[in-house]
Amino acid sequence: ESVRLFQQALARDKRSALAYAGLADAYALQAAYGWVPFADGIARAQSAALKALELDETLAEAPASLGLVHDERLEWQAAAASDD
Repeated sequence: ESVRLFQQALARDKRSALAYAGLADAYALQAAYGWVPFADGIARAQSAALKALELDETLAEAPASLGLVHDERLEWQAAAASDD
C-alpha cells in the first residue's frame, strides 16, 4: 500500500525528494521482509534513494534511506557513511 501511495505522490510531483525517500524505505522494507525478491527490492530502493539525494541533498531522509539500503546489504561502512 505504501509503495502505491508514494507513487501517487510522485505522479503529482515528480520532483518530490521526500516522496522518493519514502518510496526507497518502502521498497527496502518489502525486500527485508521477503515480500518481494531481495535483490529486486533493494535495487529499487537504492534507485529511489539516489533520486531523492539528486533532487535535494539537504533532505535528511534521503541519506537515511540510502543508509537503510546499505544496512540491508550488510554494507556497514557505507551505511555509517550515509549518516554523516
